[in-house]
Amino acid sequence: MNARKNIHCEFTGRNAHAGGNPWEGINALDALVSSYNNVAVLRQQLLPDQRVHCAFLDTPKVANVIPDYTKAFWQVRSPTLKGLNVLVSKLRNCIEAGALATGCQVKIDEYVSIYGNKPICLYGLWKWAANVFASRDELYTDVRLNDTLCERYHVHMGRYSRNVLKRHDKVLTGSSDIGNVSYETPTLHTMFAIPAPTTSFPHHPTFAAAAGTDEAHAEALIVGKSLALTGWDMILENDMYDLARRQWKEEIAREE
Repeated sequence: MNARKNIHCEFTGRNAHAGGNPWEGINALDALVSSYNNVAVLRQQLLPDQRVHCAFLDTPKVANVIPDYTKAFWQVRSPTLKGLNVLVSKLRNCIEAGALATGCQVKIDEYVSIYGNKPICLYGLWKWAANVFASRDELYTDVRLNDTLCERYHVHMGRYSRNVLKRHDKVLTGSSDIGNVSYETPTLHTMFAIPAPTTSFPHHPTFAAAAGTDEAHAEALIVGKSLALTGWDMILENDMYDLARRQWKEEIAREE
C-alpha cells in the first residue's frame, strides 16, 4: 500500500466589492483555483501509482464580494516514503505559486487523518473540516511486508481452503497506518474477499452493506484464526522469529 500525507492549506487575501472596487481586493478564491490548476498540470508528470486528491473546504458563498479566505484539504500518495516526500514538496510549490500569483498569504500544515480508514460513505469530506486535522507532521508510510509472516499466513489460510496470494505484484494505491507499524516491526497486512456485487469497492455503500452480512463475517473469522495461528507460530518457533526479524532489518536498510 502507498505512503500517504494530508495537507491543509488556507489562503488569506482582502475583501472588496466585486462590482464597485475589485482592484482593491486580493482574491483568495483565485489563489485556491490557481493552486488547484497548478496541480492539474503537474499530474501529467506523475507516475502511474502516485495520487493527489483535493477537497475545497471553505469557499465564498456570494458572488459580489472578492473573497478574503479559502481553505482546501489535499491528500498525497506514493508507493515509497522517499517518493512521497518528493511529491509533497511539489504540491507545496503548486500551492505557494497560487498564493504568489494572486498576492495572497498562505498557511500550509501537514496532518494525518483521525478518520484514516473509515468509509467515505460514513464520513463525508464536508464533515471533516472541524476535527479531521488531528496531529501535525505525521503521515502514513508505505507498507514493508515481511516474507516470513506472509508465507506462514498463506499456509494457515490454505488449511481453510483459501488460496490467497503471498504478495500482490501491483502496489495498491490505498494507504493505511499499518505502514507505520511495518517500519517498527515485522508486519503483514492481509486482505480478503467477501461475497459482494461485482461493482462494489471499499468505501462504497454497497460494500459497507456486503461487509455486514453473515457470509462476510464468516470469512473474517477464518482470517482472524489464520492471523492468530501465525502469531502463535512466531511465539513458539524461535527460528521463525529470528528469520522474520532479520528480513525486516534488511528491508528497512534498503530504504535508508
